[in-house]
Amino acid sequence: MLRFPRLVGLVGLVGLALGATATQAQAYCRTTTCNPKAETCRVVDGCPRSGAPIVWTTLPIPYRFHGRAPARLDRDEARGSIRLAFARWTEVVCPNGRRTSLRFREGPEMPATQARGKEPFGIYFRDDGWPHDDVNETLALTTQLFRDRSGEVQYSDIEVNSGQHQFALRDADKGKDLEAVITHEVGHYIGLAHSPERDSIMTPQYCQEETRCSGTKELARDLGEDDVAAVCALYPPGGTWTGGEPEQTGCAVTRAPSTTAAGAPLVLVALALVAARALRRG
Repeated sequence: MLRFPRLVGLVGLVGLALGATATQAQAYCRTTTCNPKAETCRVVDGCPRSGAPIVWTTLPIPYRFHGRAPARLDRDEARGSIRLAFARWTEVVCPNGRRTSLRFREGPEMPATQARGKEPFGIYFRDDGWPHDDVNETLALTTQLFRDRSGEVQYSDIEVNSGQHQFALRDADKGKDLEAVITHEVGHYIGLAHSPERDSIMTPQYCQEETRCSGTKELARDLGEDDVAAVCALYPPGGTWTGGEPEQTGCAVTRAPSTTAAGAPLVLVALALVAARALRRG
């Protein structure tokens, strides 16, 4: 989740975890099924090290655009920026000179009248109000529903707080760079949590490192060394997700989504709510 002075991915009650191959030079965190607020969740340097890492069990990973266009952005240009944000993660070249195995698939557009939660993998612009906390701080939010023991992702979506904040599509435009914001959210989408590395795109604040916003908006979109290490470890060339076995079973108990009176599923999980990571403004 990205927030204005800080990035936020909705980590709801879901935890963050260091990758199994993480070292001092690779401090990236992975989202796990463990609730970081629970006493039973072991946390080191801000990253829970217990619980099962969340995992996509098949590739390519899907995403879909909601049919309702953003009011203050050109629809086609905004979608182009979002596609570039997804592609930025797939184009990473690992130390062996090969691209990662991470791939995405854009699914059919959702009807503009369709409510969030009815179908998974949507991308929504929230022009008419922000239905979550921190409306003034949150730029965007990624929400995920997963199995409590295996961490298998069942539902994922991204919401952009376009009603409260101004977003930019070009260097000359005013506002937070949409592509940079979505690049951060895609990191959450694939299983990463906020990183302690200041040069990472996964820091909890937008442009937390001043150099990211000191030049063109392209700088704000770049993946850091930590991000490259993360995606190469989780989606290695020629392979699939390398989640491995967690150190212990998940510390959060989940339940299947309930249904509202209107028929839309409530994306709730007992203690591991949804992996809600928000990007905050910076």
